[in-house]
Amino acid sequence: MLVPLDFASAEDDVRAREPSVPADVDDLFYQEWVRALMAYAVAALKAHAGAMGKPEMFEVFARYDLREDEAGQPTYAELARVLNLTPSTVTNHLAAMRRQFRGIVLERLRELTSSDDEFEAEAARLLGGARDRKSTRLNSSHVA
Repeated sequence: MLVPLDFASAEDDVRAREPSVPADVDDLFYQEWVRALMAYAVAALKAHAGAMGKPEMFEVFARYDLREDEAGQPTYAELARVLNLTPSTVTNHLAAMRRQFRGIVLERLRELTSSDDEFEAEAARLLGGARDRKSTRLNSSHVA
């Protein structure tokens, strides 16, 4: 006994029962990968500042650069007042922490990529430009 198979309607039935998935799973994967990379870098930066005996440097960075509420971002002078620092110290701490953060991101990116071309492309995509290989090394002198 032969049973006729209707592949067209079977495929339609399967499509109708598939869970809805956003159109570009690759974009979602990349966004999550970037989020994980940045979370790693933030944790490493915090640990680095603590190891240097300068947790206030990370505090300045966190309060200014890691705020989710853009409308409530403090000025350097406000941060200085709240943290009992001078505005120039806030400026210096932010510059040092940003430099260190960038170095951590690039170092981790170097570990995660398989070629110089891939590293350069990802560095440009994440940080806005090509990066030289020397800048991927962490340097404790970046944290004053």
